[in-house]
Amino acid sequence: MTGARWLFAPPGEGEESRAARTLALAAALYGVTIAIHTADHVRRGLGSVTPEVLRAGSVSTVIAAGAIVLALMRNRFAPAVAAAVGFSSALGVAAVHLLPQWSAFSDPFPGSSVDIGSWIAVCIEILGAVAFGLAGLSALLRQRNPTLGSGFEP
Repeated sequence: MTGARWLFAPPGEGEESRAARTLALAAALYGVTIAIHTADHVRRGLGSVTPEVLRAGSVSTVIAAGAIVLALMRNRFAPAVAAAVGFSSALGVAAVHLLPQWSAFSDPFPGSSVDIGSWIAVCIEILGAVAFGLAGLSALLRQRNPTLGSGFEP
């Protein structure tokens, strides 16, 4: 198949590899978790975080969106990008929200008055990012072993 491959291939395209489907599914789910976390920030008020946190989160979201699009398109670089973006995003979100105040890039939840909804939003984004990173790593390993097949465009 030439051109872009999206999450669901048209009928008659044949069976896509498990790694490519798993990465696409993880990408879609990660996108949902990002939207939930972003909605929580809007709900809490954008003034509730420092400008540095707001900028870092915005940049992270744009980078994640690009990685998600690559995964949904079955781009050959998607596995490596997903692994890098997924794991680094999980670490970044955890550092911003789960560690005590450490810099202007902190929006610490421990000891704050945020509600359970905010805790859930942050935790599912971290889990979504880790899942995206793991799916990328798995697909990358399959991509490097040609006998397994990867389902990604050359």
